[in-house]
Amino acid sequence: MAYLSRKQRDLQRRVELILQVGHDLLLKFGYRGLTMSRVAELTEYSKGTIYQHFSCKEEIILQLASQSTKRLQELLKKVSNYECATQVRVALLAEAYYVFFKLHPLEFGLLSTIKSRAVRERLSETQLKELELLERAVIAQVKDILERGVAAGDLILPGSLSADELAHGTWFMLYGSVAFYDGIPANTPDACDLLDLMRKNFHAYIAGWRWQGVTIRPQELVESVNLASAELFTEEGPLF
Repeated sequence: MAYLSRKQRDLQRRVELILQVGHDLLLKFGYRGLTMSRVAELTEYSKGTIYQHFSCKEEIILQLASQSTKRLQELLKKVSNYECATQVRVALLAEAYYVFFKLHPLEFGLLSTIKSRAVRERLSETQLKELELLERAVIAQVKDILERGVAAGDLILPGSLSADELAHGTWFMLYGSVAFYDGIPANTPDACDLLDLMRKNFHAYIAGWRWQGVTIRPQELVESVNLASAELFTEEGPLF
């Protein structure tokens, strides 16, 4: 097992502090409220020291977005490893996204922020490639679930769509629905009902796919998803 030197540990703690301060500033003041001067002030390091690790605030956002994507991937991994019918497993993808949003609303917002032109223009080609790889990794998890369903004979891909194309469409719907919900003020009446409505629409969306074998009725699907969610996301807590 490799051990970090004292200097390496000190550098690691410094980076972690910078990221935590950046996270807190985004939470309190948003994108415009995050500045390198504020980061330097709150970490009690010079701006020159901050720039040794991050050349601009957009790089801080990229690193935070990378960390948040890994949290989402862990939730999707739970779904992927869960033993159940493929249709239930696909429906659980929505639960993973919604649980991620519930637990990490700022982190979910970072996935949108990082796509903005203002942020992307400040990142290097290498960093943009890193961002693309992060997105591909998430979609690959969805694709893997679909391909396993096809291989098991549970699902026939619709029309001329490949597993990759269907995975992208599924990701668009999940990401888009949560992003829409994220734009609604928390005190909006019936906000929880809206989230449940998005869940029902996702169930209706996948119900139109070409499933083989035993037909899962809508209420049965909801019950199966609820039972699975209670088991998979025990630490996170119920969403609905």
